Amino acid sequence: MIQSLFYILVMLFPVVGLISGFSAAVTVPLLLLTILIALRDKIFIHFKYATIKETLLSNWKLELLFCLWCLITNFYSLNYPSSLLNYLQVFLIVLMGFIVNSNIDKLSINISKIKIYFIIGIIAAIALFFIEYASHGIITRTFRTVFQPKSSNQFFLFTLDRGCSLLSVLSWVAIAIIISYHRYLLALIYYLIIFYLLYISDSLASFLAFTVAGLVFLTNRLLVTKSLQSVFLKLFTLAMISGSILMPIIAYKIQPHYASDHYAKFLLDSAKHRVFIWHFVAKQIIKKPILGHGFASSRNFKIDEKQMISYNQWTWSPLPLHPHNNIMQILLETGLIGLILFLSLIYKYIQKISNISLVQSSKSGKINRTKEDNKIDVLNYKSVAYACFINYYIIGMISFNIWQIWWVCSSFGAMILFKLLLSKSQEYNY
Repeated sequence: MIQSLFYILVMLFPVVGLISGFSAAVTVPLLLLTILIALRDKIFIHFKYATIKETLLSNWKLELLFCLWCLITNFYSLNYPSSLLNYLQVFLIVLMGFIVNSNIDKLSINISKIKIYFIIGIIAAIALFFIEYASHGIITRTFRTVFQPKSSNQFFLFTLDRGCSLLSVLSWVAIAIIISYHRYLLALIYYLIIFYLLYISDSLASFLAFTVAGLVFLTNRLLVTKSLQSVFLKLFTLAMISGSILMPIIAYKIQPHYASDHYAKFLLDSAKHRVFIWHFVAKQIIKKPILGHGFASSRNFKIDEKQMISYNQWTWSPLPLHPHNNIMQILLETGLIGLILFLSLIYKYIQKISNISLVQSSKSGKINRTKEDNKIDVLNYKSVAYACFINYYIIGMISFNIWQIWWVCSSFGAMILFKLLLSKSQEYNY
């Protein structure tokens, strides 16, 4: 019963997620809960006989410190009850995610079935996108007619933006499965299909992120020697950290109207709006640079009429619910202290990816694999992990509230699937 539910949830994650990205806030918690139920005895024994230092502080101390600081900032947030509720929701998902991630290797389950169900889900999600695209949203409009008769029956392609973002991230899990069988041509064909799908979609963030992720994957995959891998790791880390630090500085210095008219003519007005938002947020950051304005305070900022933005025929809010940028939001809400902790986590996870290593195991059924085979697999897994990481990060730098439950769930869903699907085909360590 539990296993059947698990398989169905794995399939539904990308399928339902394509039509409604918000559904990840349901499917992923159910997925995590299913795993926790299946592993309850083993997890209980582990926590019973291990010390607090072994179970929490040794592996999660940085995460706990960041969560603690976010909790503290709640108490001076602009809307304390609302922000605290949001925090508790996020913290619960994070806690479940890390417990599952730490114990996923103990799960006894048919991995081949999971791969099949997941790939079916991905194929169905791709098919649904093209059906919606070609039919001007027949599924969405039918759903609204039946279940939301009072809502507008119009369909806009941007309603699939969240689904496209989720699909772009999960596609790297699918690519990981394909290349685990060394089907490189099939992986390339799959990548090009998703590339085209995102190109014709309305999700510029997903298209940009998936493109950059593809370049990151290819670059790391071609650097086969240890010395070149070391150089790539340093450059990748430097780019991630320095780019994140420079983001608020550039946002503060830039002149939104001039930049939009002279350097961003090719962008849609909705994309240009981001420039105005980031500039406004940067000016608010200066007011409380160390402590920030409090967790999830972005949605409660009071905007005066004189602060509204007039651009061409549009009148925009300078801060519509959130900054549409993870770094800007972290800095605005939790200050420099929060940003330092957040970037420390980014550095930690990049190092974890670089330390992926395969462990020969008789359970894998591939005892006769050569060292060269293992080396290739390690390189493949690292390349996919880097790509998936940067894909998620870039989308967060352009779109979405970093604390939105569905977006947090998406990261844990991808992480758990990636680790589960690949660690069971041949054991591997982080």
